Amino acid sequence: MPPRPLYRTTSVSAVNRASKYEADINRSFKDFARHYNCVINPTRGYSPQDKALVENAVHLVYQRIYYPLREMTFFSLEDLNREISRLLERYNNLLFQRKESSRTELFQCVERQYLKPLPTVPYELKDYKRAKVQKMG
Repeated sequence: MPPRPLYRTTSVSAVNRASKYEADINRSFKDFARHYNCVINPTRGYSPQDKALVENAVHLVYQRIYYPLREMTFFSLEDLNREISRLLERYNNLLFQRKESSRTELFQCVERQYLKPLPTVPYELKDYKRAKVQKMG
């Protein structure tokens, strides 16, 4: 009998319905954003220039983190997470081609000042289901 997976993933879209003006965000994702006091800003559905930026960023992460991992074997989730952290730190410290800084340096100089403390209680994922009540009587 094969070992049980350490975790199970489900594929759920963050956006229920795309719109030119305001996308309909998944209810669980809205709860997550509300809990952490952040904004969800999906790319515009009818604006391909946004999509290219996001897809390029995802491609770079795959290239620098996912691809090196595919040849490795891990015997625990902790080992996998440790290697991902190592590769992520190396990726974030790479200098941009046309700039004199790295992602880490830009974050420290520009974005860090806007961060707020995290809530003391972690977000708990809720499972929403629609049900009908049976008529009695």
